[in-house]
Amino acid sequence: MVDQDGKTNYSNIQAISLREAQSLRIYPTQVEGGNFFVETSKPIPQAKLELFDMNGRRLQENDWAVLEGRTPVTVNHAGSLPAGAYIVRLSDSRTTLAKQIVVIK
Repeated sequence: MVDQDGKTNYSNIQAISLREAQSLRIYPTQVEGGNFFVETSKPIPQAKLELFDMNGRRLQENDWAVLEGRTPVTVNHAGSLPAGAYIVRLSDSRTTLAKQIVVIK
């Protein structure tokens, strides 16, 4: 990042294990009726799912002590949520997976 006064700052580098990210799935990418699924091939302790609009506002947060298998997720206030693109972020203490979903009416 370069500030207006010319000073430069660098963010920390975050390593991502592709092997771990491949064991997680968020689907379908087109969501109708406010329901989608999170699927994992191994248990994930302290999992958190967040739903953001394209302005970065967090609209929903779901927490699980242990997330495992195929888990349905219902978007809160799906009836009042406008059709459009949203970001779903699933994270634990080591890994983050972000995926875009499109809500259709």
